[in-house]
Amino acid sequence: MIKRLRLIRALLPILVFGFIGTSSSGQSLGFLDTTAQLFIGGASTYILPKDQLEVQFTNGLTSYWLAYNEFTQDNYSRIANRRRTTFFQQKLRAIYGFSASQRWDLGVEASYNHYRDDDDARSSPLRVFSDGHPETGYSYRGLASLGFRFRATPVASLPEWTIQAGYSFPVGNLAPSVKRLLSSDLSTADLLSTFFRKIGDGSYYFVQAQGLYQYSTERVNYQGAGSFYLVQRLGGSWYLFPGLSYVWSNQSQKRGNYSNISQIIFGGVGLQWQPRFAYSFSLVYLYPFRYDIGSPFVEVVPNSYASINLGVRALLNH
Repeated sequence: MIKRLRLIRALLPILVFGFIGTSSSGQSLGFLDTTAQLFIGGASTYILPKDQLEVQFTNGLTSYWLAYNEFTQDNYSRIANRRRTTFFQQKLRAIYGFSASQRWDLGVEASYNHYRDDDDARSSPLRVFSDGHPETGYSYRGLASLGFRFRATPVASLPEWTIQAGYSFPVGNLAPSVKRLLSSDLSTADLLSTFFRKIGDGSYYFVQAQGLYQYSTERVNYQGAGSFYLVQRLGGSWYLFPGLSYVWSNQSQKRGNYSNISQIIFGGVGLQWQPRFAYSFSLVYLYPFRYDIGSPFVEVVPNSYASINLGVRALLNH
């Protein structure tokens, strides 16, 4: 039982940030509106002209309470304990335009993760940045992974449709238990497909679907996600984008044939400020309407959940 609870607690940040880092991807609207290069929290799907460089830096903080249930002899459950789990991921990407026809580009990425487990559920999520308060919990941080990205428009006559693929591998000289908490023990392969359409003056919608596969010597994760966003230009340099997303994940432990299925429905709203064509800043807030981690013993307390993602994007050699 203890091993199972530890597995669920360790996998929750992986599930959440695997979702945020991809399904919060932005759409390039540049060929419809030359002032718009939308960057929604996680990534841009703009295909770069030859020899142009794009740099992205994202920071995502997710914090929530985990409630541990205890069952009585009458099969009645009560909450035996609550803990605060906080996960902070920083991701840096550099993407270069290799295609003269502006059909594909390649990039590299690095992730630096922070993790905090605190027995004081009402503690501040900002403790994830400190080694303080050892009497109630512990904090870890370190370089988690390095990887590669590929972006392309499969059909030249349909630039609204783009695909992305990526592969990252774990790095860092950390203890095995710490690597697991920081999601730095997993190799990850993912595929993302996006499509958008203009529906009015300064209004757009876009949908996306993503598949993700993570593996290590001890466990394997499968994840599927779908998202729908509406984008409204507010005037000037501001954009508003509410959306809805669904995430399904199957988390398996190779030893003991243990498997756990999680399902999450997210609602979210984001705001982007783009003072210049080549620069943009975005802020996204996510809230789970449904959060089922597939265990009767551990559950996420919905009202305690908060997820905020801040993204910065710049086009160089523009």
